[in-house]
Amino acid sequence: QANVVRISPQVTGRVMYVPVHDHEHVSKGQVLLEIDPEPFRIAFNQAYAKLDLARQQRDAADAAVNAARAVVAQREAQVKEAEHNARRISRLYRRHTVSKAQLDQAVATRDGDRAAVRQARAQRKQARQQQAAARAAVEVAQTAVEQARLDLSYTRIAAPTHGELGSVDIRPGTVVNESEALMPLVEDRSFYVSANFKETELPRIRPGEPATIQVDLYPGGPLRGRVASISPASGEAFALLPPENATGNWVKVTQRFPVRIRILPQRLRAPLRVGGSATVTVDTTGAGGT
Repeated sequence: QANVVRISPQVTGRVMYVPVHDHEHVSKGQVLLEIDPEPFRIAFNQAYAKLDLARQQRDAADAAVNAARAVVAQREAQVKEAEHNARRISRLYRRHTVSKAQLDQAVATRDGDRAAVRQARAQRKQARQQQAAARAAVEVAQTAVEQARLDLSYTRIAAPTHGELGSVDIRPGTVVNESEALMPLVEDRSFYVSANFKETELPRIRPGEPATIQVDLYPGGPLRGRVASISPASGEAFALLPPENATGNWVKVTQRFPVRIRILPQRLRAPLRVGGSATVTVDTTGAGGT
């Protein structure tokens, strides 16, 4: 076995270019296929235009807040002056220096300026709310631009690692869907053997112990390997329908547990193939015994 990467698109579109073929060895970053980028380029331009509009609206909202602040400051200064003038007129009225009409006029001016301050503050609050909404709209538009840019980059699918392709059935003109499996890629230098040892043999096996692997596909000298890990459960335990012993069948069957054997780097006479059969011998003595 080996690490197999299932190549699939992250966007839906029409395939424009497939420069690879069945069973071809590819390098990391090499282009495997390209999806028509034009619809995604248009979507990106639209998203960027919306972002530009949102920024303009944000700038207008910022200007409105600054103007509202200036109006509030002006109204508050007028109120202070009107209150001071009303107190002065009230003292003069008690001394019978000014008329009742002059006092009423000063009080009315003061009350009017106070009302103007309340209105200006309400307008400032509304301007701030619009400013917050405009800034949030910019964030949303910026996110849409980043997503559109990401979708555009997804139209070019490259090999995520060095490896050998399986069957490449996709052809230019085909419409592919997001997450649709297109081709397998077997990663280089990731081969291992899944050896099913009997449960009675597991107590002697430890991770790190050396192993020899005889591959049926290539008879001759064995390959060198090392125990990488031991499964925490038998193969049947992970089955879709695990066996049920409540049927009355009490015949004890020796179970087998998958043991992963990592194939060490070495010069090979021929490339390994996923799915081949092998015989594994683990050295549990540390002295060349088995």
